[in-house]
Amino acid sequence: MAIFLKRDPKNRSYIRRFLAALIRPFMSERPSQLPQLFFHNPDGPQRIQETVVQWNTHMSQYLDADGDNTYTRCFLHHVEHHKCSDGAGHEFLVFHFTHWDSSSATGIVCAERAVNPGNSSRQSGLLCPSLSDNMVAHDTVSIVGSSHAATAYLEQKYPSSIVLCKMYFPSRSRPSALQVSTILALVNEHSLFYSLYQRQCYWYADTIWRSLKRLFFGNEDLGTDHNLRARYAGVQLGPCDKSVDVVCERYELAWAQTLEQLSRARNLREAQLARVGICS
Repeated sequence: MAIFLKRDPKNRSYIRRFLAALIRPFMSERPSQLPQLFFHNPDGPQRIQETVVQWNTHMSQYLDADGDNTYTRCFLHHVEHHKCSDGAGHEFLVFHFTHWDSSSATGIVCAERAVNPGNSSRQSGLLCPSLSDNMVAHDTVSIVGSSHAATAYLEQKYPSSIVLCKMYFPSRSRPSALQVSTILALVNEHSLFYSLYQRQCYWYADTIWRSLKRLFFGNEDLGTDHNLRARYAGVQLGPCDKSVDVVCERYELAWAQTLEQLSRARNLREAQLARVGICS
């Protein structure tokens, strides 16, 4: 038996709402964003660059409307070790973080070491990017967004880069974005200065890589060119086992300090809410 509805604006509105309810489960909504971790780029290509210390500080002080630090629920799915095939063979890491409530969303962050831009007048430009020793290191992250946005960013900034290897983490031991930021800041603290033969981009990428592997049981997927890591003009400039030992030994204390910053942020939020309640 067919049911006919009168041509009434109310009926049309009801039908639209009914159809929208039917198709909503099949529509993919854009995942929520975070200030220091993008999962989509609604306004086109964009990138935020921060020092690793700023990134760690901002993340450890963040609370959402419910008083939750969502960075602790964004986990590192895998990390890639990149190397430029031209020039000095600059090396850097690309992190792929999962979204806390969208299994398909990924937030990409690139981490690298260079010379502080304030020292640019003294740069020789021969090695990523300087041959001079004992300059202040510029350890930064570039928050670039989705996988698609990251591909476009890398093609533009490092068109000659290749992936030397990848490292995946078991679901039971994946580090959170906040934990990764703590390690990046810790490596920076371990060596604040850029040194050609000891503390350059090769050392930085390798120390982070092997610290993550040791602390969180990463499984390496070695590419055919993985032996090119930490090499310049055929000369091996790494790895440095002592640096990895130091970072891993200091990690628990550094992580405790990060959690303390988060606790202070929560206490401040609660105090502010209490004051608002008293005033009202």
